[in-house]
Amino acid sequence: LLADLEALPPIAQRPEGPGALDESTGLRSLRMASVSVGTLHKLKDFRDVFTEVTTELFLGGVGCAQDEELLRKHSISHIINVAGGVAPNFFPDQFVYKRISLQNTPSEDIYSLLYDVVEFIQDAVESGGRVFVHCMQGSSRSASLVLAYLMWRDALSYDDAYRYVRYLRAVCSPNPGFEAQLREWANHMLMGGERGGVQLAAHERNRLYSIMPHNPNDRSVIVGKVVKHELMRSSMGPRNCFVLVAPEAGVVFLWLGLRVPDRYVRKAHHVVAQLQHYEGAPARVVEVEQGDESPEFWEALMANQESYAV
Repeated sequence: LLADLEALPPIAQRPEGPGALDESTGLRSLRMASVSVGTLHKLKDFRDVFTEVTTELFLGGVGCAQDEELLRKHSISHIINVAGGVAPNFFPDQFVYKRISLQNTPSEDIYSLLYDVVEFIQDAVESGGRVFVHCMQGSSRSASLVLAYLMWRDALSYDDAYRYVRYLRAVCSPNPGFEAQLREWANHMLMGGERGGVQLAAHERNRLYSIMPHNPNDRSVIVGKVVKHELMRSSMGPRNCFVLVAPEAGVVFLWLGLRVPDRYVRKAHHVVAQLQHYEGAPARVVEVEQGDESPEFWEALMANQESYAV
């Protein structure tokens, strides 16, 4: 995509709108209270617009997701339904679906889903498939996941990926929270793993992930969420599971509660593999059972918690 990007005008030359760039913060703001009637009509109009992002990746709204003839015309084989809370998988017997229930709010977590989405798309592409990603309008939720894939595939910055997709689809406008998470993710994703070709720097801060349902109202999707607060010992219960990445110690700890569900353990191993592959996390993995923690584990956990202590 780099050659294509060189031919595009800079973001600043694009018309102002709900996804306009705030130069003082570097983030786009939705400013929905001041959105014009024309912009609202444009959002509605794009619900049925099928956008080809790459030859294997397409972006659109719920109108396209309901059009089997359109999907067949473009040889779609896989579909990511990002509005799973309100939109069903319309043709479950005809396509391979990944259903995600996301709210289009800045506080919604997409970070924990990004590597799973990248893997789903890449597996489909490598098998000769084509992927359609949709939410309701194809502007924020689904667009954010498409941006993430392009950022990973072509080692693009958020701004370059956004500029490319916005050129193809004028309503592409991730909300400020999604944008902030994509920028943070890029910093970790591009620093190591297969892209950087090196392990995480020893001085990189320890990171703790809690293995848990992505949505408390839908416990079918299990993810590894970054813990960004001080962890109380009482939170380490028998049904909990944590992944602790400690670059300085050269180890990844996998902490298992005494009665942790098997699917949480499987997901924890998957999260570890993703962090090793994409971010260059240490190859050494140590499983730690509740009540049998070593001094090395507590030292690594305390190093992580010092970042959030008041």
